[in-house]
Amino acid sequence: MPKSGGLAYRSLVVQGYAVRKSYPAFRVKVSGERLRCEGNVCPTSHSNKYRIRIDYHYGSSPRVRIVTPVIEPRPEIHMYRDGTLCLYDWREQPWLKSYRLHDTLMPWIAEWLLYYEAFLLTGKWLGPEAQHDGEKRLSA
Repeated sequence: MPKSGGLAYRSLVVQGYAVRKSYPAFRVKVSGERLRCEGNVCPTSHSNKYRIRIDYHYGSSPRVRIVTPVIEPRPEIHMYRDGTLCLYDWREQPWLKSYRLHDTLMPWIAEWLLYYEAFLLTGKWLGPEAQHDGEKRLSA
């Protein structure tokens, strides 16, 4: 386990601070080289409220889940089988340690939620898509 003053730990503390500053209702916890953020997101004033959880291990891509309401993973909604959201094509643009959760990932989550709500209305995924290994994606 890294020392509390290590680069990974310090970076995650800064990331967590920025999330809390931008989203004060979010709970943030840093443990070693892991950061967990959880809170409610409501992408528009007419949207449902979604409880989301972000798990970020320093140096890896963040993993985002919708905690409530429960959403069953399906290829049509741009969600991995394990329930994590597909927010970008990691093969074209991998997650960089310099990306900040509060001003990069959070807007991507809100955008995904808007596309999801549009899917509920139209039955079509209107957002961008990436092919997933072993998971066929439907065209928008």
